[in-house]
Amino acid sequence: MFSNKDISDYYDQTEVHYRHFWKLDECLAIHYGIWEKDTRSFSEALLNVNQLVQQRGAVDKDQHVEDR
Repeated sequence: MFSNKDISDYYDQTEVHYRHFWKLDECLAIHYGIWEKDTRSFSEALLNVNQLVQQRGAVDKDQHVEDR
C-alpha cells in the first residue's frame, strides 16, 4: 500500500514529465483521455474528457471543477 507521502513524492518527482509530454498546462489532465474516431492526438483525447465533463455536468464558463 502506498502512503500519502509516497503518492505526493511520485507526483513531485514526475510533474516535469507530465507538464512536458502530457501538455499538462494546456490539458489540465493526468489520464489517457477519450479517443473518438476523429481524435488525432493525445492532447485532443485529454481535452475530450474535459468537454464530456463540462457537457454532462452542465458546467458553465464561470464554474470550476475539481476531480480527485
